[in-house]
Amino acid sequence: MPCEHCPHCKEQEAIAAVLAERMSQNSFQDFPNVVQEPQPMEEVPPLNRCQQPVALDICNNWKEQKLHFVEGNANSGKTYLLSAMWALLKNMELNVEVISSCPFPRQSKPILKFLALPDEYIEEIDIILIDNANQITEQLMKCLSEKLKRIMSTDAPFGGKSVVLAADFGQLLPFGGDFKNKSKCTLKHLTENIVAPFKKHSLVIQHSDEWSLFIDNARKSPKVAIPTTNIVKSIEELIEFAYGTLYTEPPHLHSMILTPKKNDVDLINKKVLEKIKGKELVLEALFNGKKIRSDLDLHELRLKKGSILILEEPFEGLAKGTRLFFEDYDRTHLNCRVIENNKLVDIERVHRFLAPKSPRKSFKEEQQSVKQFPVALGFASTVHGCQGRRYVNLGLFKMNQCFEHGMLYTALSRVGRFEGLRIVADDNIIENKLEPRDKRVPAASAALAEQNDVPVVDPAHHLNGVPLLRDDQKKIAMEICHIWKDQKLSCIEGIAGTGKTYLLNAMRTLFKNVNLQTEFISSCQHHPAKQMKKLLGQRDEALENVDVFIIDNGNQITKEELDCLNNKLQRAMISDEIFGGKTIIMAADFGLILPVSAEFKNKLNSSLKNFVGIGQFKKYSLATPDNDWGNFLNSVRTDLEVHIPPGNIVKSVDELIEFTFGPLNAVPPNPKSIILVAKNLDRDLINKKVLDKMKKRVIIIEAQHTSNIIRSDLELHQLRLKKGCILVLEEPAEGFPKGTRLVLEDVTRSHLNCRTVETNQCVDLERVKRFLSPSTKSPSKMKSKPQGIQSVMQFPVSLGFSSTIHSCQTIQFDHLGLFKIDKPFEHGMVYTALSRASGRDAWKIVAEGSVITNKVENSLL
Repeated sequence: MPCEHCPHCKEQEAIAAVLAERMSQNSFQDFPNVVQEPQPMEEVPPLNRCQQPVALDICNNWKEQKLHFVEGNANSGKTYLLSAMWALLKNMELNVEVISSCPFPRQSKPILKFLALPDEYIEEIDIILIDNANQITEQLMKCLSEKLKRIMSTDAPFGGKSVVLAADFGQLLPFGGDFKNKSKCTLKHLTENIVAPFKKHSLVIQHSDEWSLFIDNARKSPKVAIPTTNIVKSIEELIEFAYGTLYTEPPHLHSMILTPKKNDVDLINKKVLEKIKGKELVLEALFNGKKIRSDLDLHELRLKKGSILILEEPFEGLAKGTRLFFEDYDRTHLNCRVIENNKLVDIERVHRFLAPKSPRKSFKEEQQSVKQFPVALGFASTVHGCQGRRYVNLGLFKMNQCFEHGMLYTALSRVGRFEGLRIVADDNIIENKLEPRDKRVPAASAALAEQNDVPVVDPAHHLNGVPLLRDDQKKIAMEICHIWKDQKLSCIEGIAGTGKTYLLNAMRTLFKNVNLQTEFISSCQHHPAKQMKKLLGQRDEALENVDVFIIDNGNQITKEELDCLNNKLQRAMISDEIFGGKTIIMAADFGLILPVSAEFKNKLNSSLKNFVGIGQFKKYSLATPDNDWGNFLNSVRTDLEVHIPPGNIVKSVDELIEFTFGPLNAVPPNPKSIILVAKNLDRDLINKKVLDKMKKRVIIIEAQHTSNIIRSDLELHQLRLKKGCILVLEEPAEGFPKGTRLVLEDVTRSHLNCRTVETNQCVDLERVKRFLSPSTKSPSKMKSKPQGIQSVMQFPVSLGFSSTIHSCQTIQFDHLGLFKIDKPFEHGMVYTALSRASGRDAWKIVAEGSVITNKVENSLL
């Protein structure tokens, strides 16, 4: 209560009244703005002259150049550089995430844990830093790219996110199998196996001392000479060097003994434990609350206070492989301290599953387990188990038994000086196992360059198996084949029906007749043609002997993919010339729909229409057929209004289906026919209508989940078919690409017996795992807990009576029906649809009027 006669209280009441009056008038200009406290800046560690330009280049251009790859030998400071870049990017107020399977100075996650993060969290990330990329498989990296594409709703590599990798591929690759297969599964051939151009940065050691030269020699030389001062003769000397005099003092915590095989790890751990002063604790495993009395090492854990332990599985936020110092023990806990950060942790018993003597007969049969502490002695480790870690003192045991490429180099690189290294060896020369390097000699092109007479292909003399050509086709083939060594880049343009693919096949035969090696790239043809992504996944050595690359349907290929091919061939041929000096012949029709997502402007920039940044292609044009059909297609390609002939218009869907597939009550549908629509909803409608009209019994194939049939009315869980219906592959199967058209002949319990439409080959399809999109009905649950992606077992097919225009840009049909394309939403859609017909009388359209509004790119008007 204010005092009645107090002048101070009266003054406060007057101020309050003035404030109330101002606030009632919404006049807030007299009130000072509240300034938020600035965020604390991250401390950036100092960088050397080699690291600084790399960090500045990546951080300043992270929006323009999104993919970077930092390579360097051990001790070149890759992890240190990523840590500094993390601080720089954080100070730029960017959201940065680090992926690393090994200890990292900043907060990091393994890649599997990152892939399990919710979509909302990943969407906010700006830059992803990946340390020790040699520990990551290509399959995991592709999973990361596909997840980011799905989250960001874009086809750009890694969803348009910036990704920085750091790796040393001279070290051990962490996967099973022989080295050849391991190398294929890793990111070693990074720019070859991923269709995304990574910019490479190389770190070199600034001051090359004796240790750096020794490590570099261990990375490259088949024999490594060890200095005599670093050799000891017995394992006891090695233990004393690494851990000190264990009888009088605790072991050195930042030391390790490495050996290639697990048996030697157990031997060394036992020897070191015996040398430690103190009483040995024997911790028995528990089964149903009772101790297991057994002499098996599997059932007991022998420790002493002061032992070094290692976590064998993640526990309380600590990663697998974390090193601990054992301090005390009670009945239910091990009291330990994390060696890296000196943090206290109490380890409890967890369930440890035992391998069964025989396979379980059913999923209901329980797997036996015991309760034991998830730790093991950590005085020694295999070379595989210590990648990414550094030690003060390092001992190496039986390194003459290295059985894998890069094992000796990986072991030696775990320490940073000669004084911290000792090796048990009888001789100072150790045999090293290295990656088998191929002699990268561009054989074919080098041989041709040395010859005075380059093979000349003449259609007049090398006609073995060459199809007949029209005059305009023959003129183009003769010019390109005569000067294939001088004019290396050629592009053949022409509208639909001008015979571009036919001409390319003829030229391929001509080149083959003079023993020139060709590679045919196409998104629609089968063997021997390859898809561009499959070609980019080949090793460099496989492309050295290829003389001519023939690319069909160039409008289906992005500029980014052709840039990748350019970089790959330049690297394979060790040449800065465009495409490594190889000859490229391309055919395209850029009036068709471009296959890249996003708005047309971006699609046009990312297509090959203008050949931006690729090189000077010489253009050839095939003449448009001088007939009614050719003139009609040419007008559809360029005019804003399309006038439909009255004979090609039908009034209902039923008439369209009967024209396209025939009278389905009497005969099976014509497999070389299709109805094209603009949207997926109309496609599903047409497929149902055609299936209903077929004179056969409906076969309902339910999806399966863990071998149990899912009883559901959802179309997602059911496949409704009839014998004789047309199917389309929704993913590659049995060597056939996605989109292959099939005819269903029979159905068994576990197979669909089909025949391909194009080649008439028999195909038996099995169920595969089909992943379902997670439910978005409860966003609150999704944010609180990551949801797993549900999957069912189902056949990888769907009905193929109808298709969207985007999905069939490269196939010609005997009978073509068009439904609801009178309102196109993309440039070239009407032209693309009509170009799938084989002639004027081979198509019909459902339309109310005879004029359709067309959408055409401005340059074609």
